[in-house]
Amino acid sequence: LDDKLRGYAGLRGDEVWKPYQMIAENWRRTKAHLGVFLKGKAYDWAHHVDTTGIVQISALTVLGKNGTFAIQYEPVSPDELTEVLQQIDVRFEDYTFIDFGSGKGRVLLMAARYPFRHIVGVEFAKELHDIAVKNLATFSGPRQCRKIESIHADATDFAIPGGPLVIFLNNPFRHPVMAAVTQNLSISLQADPRDVVFVCVTRWTLTQYIERLPGVREIKRAPIFKMYRFTPRTE
Repeated sequence: LDDKLRGYAGLRGDEVWKPYQMIAENWRRTKAHLGVFLKGKAYDWAHHVDTTGIVQISALTVLGKNGTFAIQYEPVSPDELTEVLQQIDVRFEDYTFIDFGSGKGRVLLMAARYPFRHIVGVEFAKELHDIAVKNLATFSGPRQCRKIESIHADATDFAIPGGPLVIFLNNPFRHPVMAAVTQNLSISLQADPRDVVFVCVTRWTLTQYIERLPGVREIKRAPIFKMYRFTPRTE
């Protein structure tokens, strides 16, 4: 539109172009989501598993009363997950890796590239847990950790294991559940102080609960993740 037509319409220039800007932004987001979906499908095809897709909580059978506070299943892209896992700097053989809200198990499978002592997924949706169990059985990718399992449980009821831990969080749940899980972690660390690394992916993960834990400090940060560490005091 030229200036005269804008005047007739009673619109400023930015108002004229705003709908087109919104269309362009929606298209950009659609392309990004499509790219993530296709990369996920390629990973699944290559490794004989099913980890891709968004699944709403309303379509799932969940344990307990915390379904209201859960987030939809939407896995991290394989490329981003590879980048994040490469940043974990521990002696893997000593650490148990825990993924809260592990869904179909993509994180468990990709963490298996590293020789963790034990890899555990905690998932309260039966359908996702069942798919994860099947994926663990059919997975054809690299596997240095041989003790991998998906546990069908509510995260608030999960007993935190002893020994050093790597805890992975990809925006698994909302405030009440995150508060309860971090409270359980705090109690466990008070009873048995040991090294724990927290890997928090996506900007929606409620990292403030991790940051409030006594003795926890941020050790790494990137656009797609934050990493924290609890190190017990030495006398």
